[in-house]
Formats: sequence, structure tokens, C-alpha cells
Amino acid sequence: MEIVLQWLDELDDAVFVVVLAAERLRRRCVRVGAVAAAAVATCSAGAWLEWIPVLGLIAAGSVVTAVAVGGFAALAEAISMRSDRARHPG
Repeated sequence: MEIVLQWLDELDDAVFVVVLAAERLRRRCVRVGAVAAAAVATCSAGAWLEWIPVLGLIAAGSVVTAVAVGGFAALAEAISMRSDRARHPG
């Protein structure tokens, strides 16, 4: 039984590291999306017209990535909470 508890403790530590890295990635994606959205907002209809779709795709892609990473982090945290309950029943 103690082996299982040690394994759950190691799993909890690994999940924490993954969630921390995912949070950093999510914040970077949001920053990239914000910069790209600001660039789209400041583009004039002249020579920048060809860049608007590219910047829009970058903004949308980074926000979608941030949402997906946030969902993954929430799932990993739920798994961690489940392992905590298994280690400390009641």
C-alpha cells in the first residue's frame, strides 16, 4: 500500500510541474495574441492589408492554444485532487 501512496505522491509532483509549465505557456500565448490583435487594430488599409489575415490567425491561434492549455491544466489539477483524496481518505 505504501508503494501506491509513494507513486501517487510522485504523480502529484509531476502533475504540478506540468500545470506550472502549462500556465507559463498559456500566459505567453495570451501575450502573443494580444500583440497580434493590437497589430491588427493599428493596421491601416494600405500596405498592411496583406498582414491583417496573418495577424488575425496568429491572434486566434494563440487564444485557442491558451484555452486548450487552460483546459489541460484544469484536467491535470482534477487528477491531482483525486490522487490527494486517495492518499488522505475521509
